[in-house]
Amino acid sequence: GSQQLEHLATVGEPCFTRLEKIVVVGGDDANNARNAGHVAYEDMLIDTGDDPVQPSRFDEIQSILFTSGSTGPAKGVLMPNGHFFSNPCSFIRISGIDRNDRLHKSLPLFHGIACRQCVLPAFMMGAEVDLGVKFSSSRFWQTVTEADATFAVLTPNMTPVLKALPPGPFDRSHRLRA
Repeated sequence: GSQQLEHLATVGEPCFTRLEKIVVVGGDDANNARNAGHVAYEDMLIDTGDDPVQPSRFDEIQSILFTSGSTGPAKGVLMPNGHFFSNPCSFIRISGIDRNDRLHKSLPLFHGIACRQCVLPAFMMGAEVDLGVKFSSSRFWQTVTEADATFAVLTPNMTPVLKALPPGPFDRSHRLRA
């Protein structure tokens, strides 16, 4: 609403001016948003007529994600809706995360592990996510300690790097369980 817009304006000019679109949710704030050059959430809704629910199929393509390029040039992979549901569900079952967890990820959100094995499962369970900016082996334990993370999402090549680190002051101060 309008209170959040006031807070957003205090973030600082460099960050504020880089925002392409600000969407405001709230009935009374819709006109204020439009008058301030922002977008009212209600204006983004699609008129579905008498049927407010537009079902999608499990096999419909939701997005195109690119591979890492580790075995050659990066390739665009067609990802269906079902993958964005079943992969997080499998991760939840295997990891045992719940709404009391705080997950840490230091991978970009377009990375499959960050998206489907961190952020989406956390949203589905009502858990929190610490959106780490960049992986740093030397600062990893301090970062997860300061983030109060209980679960860290890593790629397979990150764990040997962490294991090879010499003992440090944050080795036992974190709350990570996995």
